[in-house]
Amino acid sequence: MLVNKVSLIDIGLYDENFVEGAEDVDLLYRMHLAGKKVVYDPEIEVFHAGGYSVEEWKGKAYRDGYSICKFNFKYGLKSGLIKLPIYPILSSVYAALRVASFKMLYYNFVLAKWRRKGYKDALRDLKLRK
Repeated sequence: MLVNKVSLIDIGLYDENFVEGAEDVDLLYRMHLAGKKVVYDPEIEVFHAGGYSVEEWKGKAYRDGYSICKFNFKYGLKSGLIKLPIYPILSSVYAALRVASFKMLYYNFVLAKWRRKGYKDALRDLKLRK
């Protein structure tokens, strides 16, 4: 991500409440709300070197779900899809349309379940804090 220094100073730095992810999404959303120009170029690709075990991916999926919930909670956004019991199935069907592999379909199902668990745990934790 490239950010103009003046824009970054105007909207503030990263929100440190997002320790498990979504800090970049929050920053870009605040830029959008402040009327700053945000450009997405789908031609740019980033490759992360290094592999993950399935357990590490499950942990990342859980943190992603937790972060998505915190983001939605912060801005009062409604995101019912990830809370649905059928979400892991829907997510797996989407993956199957993109990758014709039963193994990938299964892994995506597992990761979607962990993402959903992270979301629901965060929702419970955040409601308890209110």
